[in-house]
Amino acid sequence: MSKPLTQTLIAQKAKTEALYSIKSLNLWGNDLDDISIIERLPQLEVLSLSVNRITTLADIAKCKNIKELYLRKNNISSITELQFLQQLPKLKVLWLQENPIADHPNYREAVICNSSTLEKLDDVVISQQDRANAQIQLQYGISQSPPTKSSQKSDEEIAQHVEVTKPNQYSPNNGGGRYSNQREQLQNQQRQSIQQQQPYHQPQQPQQYYPQQQQQAGREREQQQQQQQYLQQQQQQQYQSSIQQQQQSQIYLQQQQPQQYQRQIIRQQYAEEERNSNILCAILSLLKELDQSTLEIVQREVYDRIQQYQD
Repeated sequence: MSKPLTQTLIAQKAKTEALYSIKSLNLWGNDLDDISIIERLPQLEVLSLSVNRITTLADIAKCKNIKELYLRKNNISSITELQFLQQLPKLKVLWLQENPIADHPNYREAVICNSSTLEKLDDVVISQQDRANAQIQLQYGISQSPPTKSSQKSDEEIAQHVEVTKPNQYSPNNGGGRYSNQREQLQNQQRQSIQQQQPYHQPQQPQQYYPQQQQQAGREREQQQQQQQYLQQQQQQQYQSSIQQQQQSQIYLQQQQPQQYQRQIIRQQYAEEERNSNILCAILSLLKELDQSTLEIVQREVYDRIQQYQD
């Protein structure tokens, strides 16, 4: 006996009668076999239809905004139904496990090839390697029935096919390797010819300093050292002067303005006490909303905090 999805059931599950605004719908375990009304939910993003009797994806393909689709334990059996996944450009998560279609030998590859945006299938993340393998399977043809031994291709045959079809960079038909070798030979010959034509020059011996030059160099080094010492002394004096100014300003505040200084300390203490009081009121008001298990967690945290203060 047919059991279609109705607007009443949708309103009951979504707790609203505004079908246009529904974004998430859970129809798990309702024994449904006709969901044609689902096309009236254009904003739907998450749809759970697990444990029903759905046989086709045609109706779901009209919901272009679907991101997560759960169809575990249904009656989808034909591999051609996967072509409807191409009409779901935002699909990220799909669960088709425990459908007859999941027993197909190329089931996972077929799903990946028909959904370029899918990130997870049957709770298993789709990697780049999975997509590459699926493309290879697609290149050799995805059969709609279990392949026979004669039609199956081993991984070695696929690897040989890829190796044979790969272009040879140094084959006679590819002139790039031949011309690059010729250019390299010409460059070597030109370098050898230039080296032969250039006369050999004896490296010059380092000139010796005359006594006057040695004295001049010594004076320059001494001046540099004196400049560095002067800069270091200036920096040290500036640092000490800044520290003295800070200390004097603190002493002035304590001696010349004791009342203002004390008032400032009192205001800070009062603000801290007021803050603690506000936090305590907030915690006490929130305790009324907690259940027993949560209160036990709070009790343990308070006990640990008290132990930290005692330590």
